[in-house]
Amino acid sequence: MARHFASSLQTRTIEKISKLAIAFVFLMAGLASAQTKQITIGSLEYAGTAVSIFDGVTVESAYNVNLDASKVAVDPIAFKNIEMIVLGGRAGSGPVNTGPACGTDPESTVPCQLSFTSILGNPQTLPVCATLTNRPWPNNFTQNCVSIAAQLTSKTGGNFTIQLLDGETFCTYGVTNVYLTTPPNQLALSPNCSQDPGFCAAVSTPIVLRALPAKSCGL
Repeated sequence: MARHFASSLQTRTIEKISKLAIAFVFLMAGLASAQTKQITIGSLEYAGTAVSIFDGVTVESAYNVNLDASKVAVDPIAFKNIEMIVLGGRAGSGPVNTGPACGTDPESTVPCQLSFTSILGNPQTLPVCATLTNRPWPNNFTQNCVSIAAQLTSKTGGNFTIQLLDGETFCTYGVTNVYLTTPPNQLALSPNCSQDPGFCAAVSTPIVLRALPAKSCGL
C-alpha cells in the first residue's frame, strides 16, 4: 500500500514538472515573439528637381535623409557615415547621429536632416534626377531616376545595440541599405508638384533598422 502511494505521488510529481516545463517553453516562445523586430528612425526622400537662377540658370535635384529616433531609443543613434547613392554617384555625410541638428549642435532643437544637392553639369555633386523640357510647370521636367538609396554605417562598421525606451536591448546590422523605388504604376520617381511654381511634395520611404539575434551583437 505504501509502495503504491509513493509510486502514485512520484507519477503526479513528474506530471506537474512536465506541465511546468511545457508552460516554461511556451512562455519563452511568447517572450521571443514579443521582441521588437524592427524600428523606424526616419525617412529617405527625393525632394524634387527645380531650376535655380541664383548663379545663372541651373537644374538642381535635392535628396534628404531625415533622422529622429527619439520615439524608440533612449539615446541618439550614432553612425560613422550616411551615404546617398543616386544614378551611380555617391556622397557621404561623415559622422552624425539621429539627435537634433544630427548631433552637430548640442543646443539645437532642429530635427536632423541631411540634405544632398545635385547640380546639372557639376561633377562634384550627385547626378540630377530629371531633365528640363519646354513644357509648362508643373510638367516641365522629365523624371529619370528609377530609384535612389541611402547606406547607413554604424560607428564601428559592425553590428551594434540600441537601448530602446521599453528597456529592450535591440541588436541590429552594422550596415543598413534603404531604397526609395518607383511605384508599379510609374516609370520613375516623381514628386507630386502642384500648380504653384516651385512647390513639390517629396516622395519618401521609411528608414528601418531590422533586428538580429542578440548573439550577433555578442550578448
